[in-house]
Amino acid sequence: MNKIEKYSWPEDVVILKGVLTQESFPVHSHDFCEIAIIQSGQGVYTDNYGERPLLPGDVFILRKPEYHGFSKIEKLKIINIIFIPERLALPLDELRKITGYNVLFEIEPLLHGGADRSSLNLSPEELQQLSDYVKMVEHELEQKQPGYRIKLRSLLLDVIIFLSRKYSSDTDHGAAACHRRLGETIAYIETHYREKHTLTMLARRAGMSKPHFIRMFKKITGLPPVDYVNKTRIDQACKLLSKDQSGITQAALACGFSDSNYFSRTFKKYLGMSPRQYIKSYLKL
Repeated sequence: MNKIEKYSWPEDVVILKGVLTQESFPVHSHDFCEIAIIQSGQGVYTDNYGERPLLPGDVFILRKPEYHGFSKIEKLKIINIIFIPERLALPLDELRKITGYNVLFEIEPLLHGGADRSSLNLSPEELQQLSDYVKMVEHELEQKQPGYRIKLRSLLLDVIIFLSRKYSSDTDHGAAACHRRLGETIAYIETHYREKHTLTMLARRAGMSKPHFIRMFKKITGLPPVDYVNKTRIDQACKLLSKDQSGITQAALACGFSDSNYFSRTFKKYLGMSPRQYIKSYLKL
């Protein structure tokens, strides 16, 4: 399998296909994200948190700079979809409304790995469907017809949504259930940001004590839960203000703020400028 160096390729999405025939592949990390799909063969996957056996149909997500490797390999046939999220400007506010996306792409790479990871194993039919997406990506990379970069982004989103929808929510024990509840809570906030949220309500929805919920939530998102709610509201308000669809008070009310003064203070906290200054900055464009 070819080695991909840091930012060394000209495309936004790259496909690597091959059979790992060596007995082991050393633990390593890289500065891109990777969707790994096991087509056939077997082996053991190793990451920062432990080991787990690999089976045909297994899919796992590697976020930068997660350490990972393979051992006890027996003709492991694997497809890697490699991409740099910053190049693609993925619609994260929409993707985070999907529980499976939150679990597979955001939560599990940051919290637990190894045997604690939720199992995403595709049936032969689903594996074939995913392989068809990969073939379309390869075709676009080979042909490079006008608009192919836009098409690559679209196909990658198709893959991400496909996997997010296939994520099984049937696991109701251990770390997997914890991850799912966290993913559901994030999706709930992203979808119901206009509603009133208290820390008690959000912790109860996640099935955790408040201290544990705050700690886990901040580790995933980088923000305490209440701050995440406010930032989500501010992000939505920016969309309204930049499109000149409403005034400051109307934007505040539409995004869940009952007080325009509190809205303005919160807006400045996250963006370093007032809503009025934000509007003026867009009028100059």
